[in-house]
This record gives sequence, structure tokens and C-alpha cells, in this order.
Amino acid sequence: MTLNILAAAAAAFVVGFLWYSESLFGKTWMKLSKVKSKKPEPTYMVYAFVGAFVTAYVLNMFIAGSAQPYVTALLLWLGFVGTTTLGSFLWEGKPFSLWILNNAQSIVSLLVMVFVLGMF
Repeated sequence: MTLNILAAAAAAFVVGFLWYSESLFGKTWMKLSKVKSKKPEPTYMVYAFVGAFVTAYVLNMFIAGSAQPYVTALLLWLGFVGTTTLGSFLWEGKPFSLWILNNAQSIVSLLVMVFVLGMF
């Protein structure tokens, strides 16, 4: 395990933690997703970090040697994340604003990961 991937995963984890905190978008997210309380289970936090680690690992493979790593990350989001999560709006009846909120966090996380991966 390389330090850059671990650092990128940690950075993305922090972005998600802050993004969904009450001081940023947590209250909006709870309202849009109809979640009553937001007490994160420790196990879920571990799963979230593992997910961020896997994302950082795969993203690192895609941007290694790329002349445009930020564009690569955005294209990966567009081709895989944005299109896949669109189903929550189209078929599950979730508000489009929730799709925007969640996907904005995904884009920011990916860009932060690219930044951190590029630092090493």
C-alpha cells in the first residue's frame, strides 16, 4: 500500500465527512433523503473509508502517466458515477437536487484525490 493512495483516501473521507456535516450540507441532505437522524455508525465509517481507499487506488491507476489527470477524473465521474447514480433520480423518485448534492461531493472528492495523488 502506498502512502499517496492512503493519503488520497483520507482526504476524500474528510471531504465527505465535512460535506455532509451540519455546518455544510448535512441538514439539506437529511431533508432531501428523508433521513431522520444522522448518527454515523463506526462500522459505516470504516466502510466509507474502505470505499474511498478503493476509489483512490483505481483512480491512481487511471491517472498514472496521464497528461490531464483532472480531466481524466471528471470523465471517470461522468462515465461511471454521474450516469449510474442518475437512476436514483429517474427510477427511485429521489429529488434531482439530492442527485446534484451527492454528485457534487463525488466530483469534489475525486478532484481532491487527484490533487493528493499528484503531490507524491
